[in-house]
Amino acid sequence: MSHTFPAGNHGYTKKIVFACLFSLILSTSISAKDLPQNDLALSNEVFTIVVTASRIPQIITETPASVVVLTRAQLERTGVTNLGEALKTVSGVYIKDTGTMGSPASIFIRGSSNPQTLVLMDGRPINDARSGGVDASTIPVHNIERIEIIKGAASALYGADAVAGVVNIITAAGEGEPSHTVTIDVGEYGTRSATFTSAGRSGLTGYYLTANRSSTDSFQEHSSYRKLDFHLRLDHDLSATEQISMGVRHLDYDLEVPPYPGVPGTEGWREGKNTSLDFRYERILSLSSDLTLRTYYDGVQMYNLGTDDSLHNGKRAGWDLQINTIPATSRHLFTYGVAGEKNWVNSTKFAEPKERTNWGVYAQDIYSLTPRFDIVISGRYDRFSSHGDSLCGRLGLNYLLRDRTKLYASWGNAFRAPTFNDLYWWEETWSMYGNPELKPETAKNYELGWQHWLDNHTSFSAAVFHRDVTNMINWAEVEPYVWKVVNIDAVQVQGIEVEVAYPLTAALTAQFNYTYLDAVKNDNQPLEYAPSHKAQAGVTYTNTKGFSGTLETLYVGDRPAEGGLILPAYTVTNLNLLQELGSDWQLHCRVSNLFDTEYEDSAGYPAPPRMISAGFSYSF
Repeated sequence: MSHTFPAGNHGYTKKIVFACLFSLILSTSISAKDLPQNDLALSNEVFTIVVTASRIPQIITETPASVVVLTRAQLERTGVTNLGEALKTVSGVYIKDTGTMGSPASIFIRGSSNPQTLVLMDGRPINDARSGGVDASTIPVHNIERIEIIKGAASALYGADAVAGVVNIITAAGEGEPSHTVTIDVGEYGTRSATFTSAGRSGLTGYYLTANRSSTDSFQEHSSYRKLDFHLRLDHDLSATEQISMGVRHLDYDLEVPPYPGVPGTEGWREGKNTSLDFRYERILSLSSDLTLRTYYDGVQMYNLGTDDSLHNGKRAGWDLQINTIPATSRHLFTYGVAGEKNWVNSTKFAEPKERTNWGVYAQDIYSLTPRFDIVISGRYDRFSSHGDSLCGRLGLNYLLRDRTKLYASWGNAFRAPTFNDLYWWEETWSMYGNPELKPETAKNYELGWQHWLDNHTSFSAAVFHRDVTNMINWAEVEPYVWKVVNIDAVQVQGIEVEVAYPLTAALTAQFNYTYLDAVKNDNQPLEYAPSHKAQAGVTYTNTKGFSGTLETLYVGDRPAEGGLILPAYTVTNLNLLQELGSDWQLHCRVSNLFDTEYEDSAGYPAPPRMISAGFSYSF
């Protein structure tokens, strides 16, 4: 379900103008004046702008993909604190975590593995080259403007790892008069959090700064957690047509790791530091073209102390140059670009330090065959020093029916690059070895979808999808007591997603989504951590006196786990309450796992019991 693009986000204002020039002025799709006068109330949903599905700002009705947008307002109303919590109730998404605050949380989209989901921050990749995927528990939400989730193969535009979809975290930009907010939260089991936010714009420069300190003693032994995170974003207008943006992120944490299930005495500690630098240059070249250049750097350090000591250091540097253009009097909107990246990893689990370079070129054509019917064709070529090249394509068809209904179909192929762990792991003590001869995982994805809006902010959507993955990478016993990473598995996933948003009254809104998955590997074996049934139902109440309350219930069906285990189904309910006190103060209270349900999202690691936290925010 999508919501209006926040007009105050200066970093995207020019891009929105560009999208509107292409989509509205040049009549390559439906414009506001084409809608009947009594349908203009649809604008909150129909004219939502998304930037991830096609790498350009695009009205959601023009996007031939399954798109979910989580806004800052939604994140605040539900009281979530990190990306993993934010994605738990999204249709088609399963979050596999190990229960305690700060413990790793993996994103599984439509039966995928964590490394098969590409995660972006402001359009650039943040997946870890050593282990693959992203730990969603380490990404806070207090600096996020919105999150866009694109489900389906996207390697034709984004390259490696976009097998099951893309999650793009779009950070907030400073606007208006400078303002500052202090937020304090306390909860059970010694849980504490303090957040400082300062944002605003002075002349041509905007800034958005957040800093957070969180800690917990945890509900179980050997699971304490401490972390400090910091984020600064700067946006500066060089001229009426040029803008630069810079960002600095830092995370410093230490996590007590509980023992492996059933193996007492294997507890330990994990310490980590992540630092990221970003630079983006945007220029409107003309009324019909623009350019974006991104460069970025990541430095990662992780130290594990316990029964299996290890130290991992990694660095990443990358860039991406993209141009969007529409020829005069043309119905084509072209996007093309080139990107490159280099990764260095030095790990005590490798025989020697390793490095890898990769580059790619991509192109896309959005062709408006009629004012209501768009054809999207995209393709990308990638080359990796570790395993060679990959070529991916995508075809999307999008039709707007009677101004209120979108029909779309898409086909695309994708690939996942082997991680450094897959290629170079070397552990003689346990006879476990990586495989430099690995091939990338490859996938084909098919999808049909429908979305319908009513003029009272009611919306319905449904999607049917199928994905085939070959050359899946996994560990196998190649000799007695000798394990090696090999291309061994084939996975087949098909399913259905349904979503509904409906205002019961002017103050009360209900949401519902349901996902059905049929996921198997190697013809007949159930796929781990792919629940056949998942559903979410929620209601949000708001009134004119500054009160807001959100009640969400999540149902997750049985899931196969490692070793043939079956994790039983569970239903968990969360409640979040907010009360504004004038323009400066806000009180909030969150009750997680309201009915104290016992369940596991990862085999052997119990989820938290009922936990209550409360706090306040003060703005000045």
